[in-house]
Amino acid sequence: MSLKNWFIKQQLKIKKEDLTDLSVLERRKRFEITLSNLALTCEAQTKDVMIDNHLKARWIMQPKTKKDAVGLYFHGGGFCMGSLDSYQNPCADIVNATNLNLLLPNYRLAPENPFPAGLYDCVKAYDYLIATGYDPRKIVFLGDSAGANLALSTALILKNRHACMPACMVLMSPCTVVEMYDDDNIYSDMEKKDVLLSAKILRIWAKAYNNKYNTKDPLVSPLYANLSGLPPLLITIGTDDMLLDSARLFHMRALDYGVDSTFIVNEGCFHAHQLLHYYIPEAQAIMQSIKRFMFKHLTK
Repeated sequence: MSLKNWFIKQQLKIKKEDLTDLSVLERRKRFEITLSNLALTCEAQTKDVMIDNHLKARWIMQPKTKKDAVGLYFHGGGFCMGSLDSYQNPCADIVNATNLNLLLPNYRLAPENPFPAGLYDCVKAYDYLIATGYDPRKIVFLGDSAGANLALSTALILKNRHACMPACMVLMSPCTVVEMYDDDNIYSDMEKKDVLLSAKILRIWAKAYNNKYNTKDPLVSPLYANLSGLPPLLITIGTDDMLLDSARLFHMRALDYGVDSTFIVNEGCFHAHQLLHYYIPEAQAIMQSIKRFMFKHLTK
């Protein structure tokens, strides 16, 4: 583990203790205050567009990027947090590192808008790209945490309606199942390692998002879906992430269904560490792997 990674984990561990008892809305407020005011770490151009009357999205662009290809980015935040402002900075970093422009949809959040509202918005964002003229073979889905769940569920909806799939998908610290065991002791070992997540907050987010739906619904928990026909997957996660076991199980099920799936585990890394690739050497290496993976499939 790099020294930078270790130092950031110690800072996050302190913040985790401070945030443990906050409500969903209080956590969202803290999240936005912390991330929305950060200056961009690289030169990036942004442009806001309205996809429909309620769905806003933001283009994150660089002049040097590949023009005929695009990434559709589904942000994380436990289905309850995240916005165009709080995710603009990490998306700009990804654009700078991968030379691929991104479209970031501001999908509706739980608990005000539980499943399937946010998922429908994500599907609309993909339809917008197609209507704009992008070739599905030149579109990449990217998502972190809950956003990776939405990326998978969006692809499953496209499959169900026999629509063209994106070229490939990048899933960072993915939430593949919105279901929790009743016994918190099951999570105790990983909870001690994870500097961001806890069984308590995962339960709160799951309840807020899932509402009245069955947690085994494939569009809620893609782990239970028929995964055949999905595009190539790159799944990346850290050893100190509470979602590690479910992500590994999803990768194995994808392989069983004949999906081209690559699974990368970063030693000593925490949940969604990939978004800090400007600061953490392990995440820098992952971002280069993501770039190679995307352009391998975009050039086919």
